[in-house]
Amino acid sequence: MVLIAMLFNLFSFAHRKFKKMSKKLYSAFIKLNFKNRNPNWDLLGLENLDEVSNLPSVQWKVMHLKNMDILKHTKALNKLMTVLYPIY
Repeated sequence: MVLIAMLFNLFSFAHRKFKKMSKKLYSAFIKLNFKNRNPNWDLLGLENLDEVSNLPSVQWKVMHLKNMDILKHTKALNKLMTVLYPIY
């Protein structure tokens, strides 16, 4: 009975960790997609995509990303990738 409880706790712990990790990976993918100057709004999985994509703060960010110098943009994108996907 103790072994079953230990296995249950282990699987519960692994499930929580995996769920947390998958949320981080999803979030990272969304951020990279947005930062790459061509946001795919469908990745958000929201019903009101037009409302989200037309928010002033979102439009401001998209405008500034599109106007960013290519070299500066590449450096910023690479920096974001190293933060989101660090090499161990």
